[in-house]
Amino acid sequence: MRTDPLPGPTYTTEQARTHVVLTRAIQDQIGDGVTIPCTQDPGTWDADDTVQGDELEIKRAARLCKTACPVFGLCAAFVATDPPLHGIVAGQYRRHPLDYRNRDTGRQLGRDRKTEWAAEAGTDNEGRAA
Repeated sequence: MRTDPLPGPTYTTEQARTHVVLTRAIQDQIGDGVTIPCTQDPGTWDADDTVQGDELEIKRAARLCKTACPVFGLCAAFVATDPPLHGIVAGQYRRHPLDYRNRDTGRQLGRDRKTEWAAEAGTDNEGRAA
């Protein structure tokens, strides 16, 4: 029987501290009956190349983070520590490191990177407000 802990992200002290503060705030808000958008539809916020499919969903989720999340500031503070995470966090779409390369050809996916930047800025790929 294996007794080692399951592998997971490794955080610095600062990342761990801000993550604990964020997690407690989320738990408190949920306990008070407040809706946290990413907890209602985690699949959308965990967007990666295998499940994303729709750029509009990423933009919608990023905008919802910025406008409807009661713990947005704490989430942004956690993201500012540059933790090893991916998906839509604090209104930003952060791709999984393995998704930066096309699995079939091994070349960079410039269109997806442009979409990522647009989602972070709250615009479409042409720079118009989304």
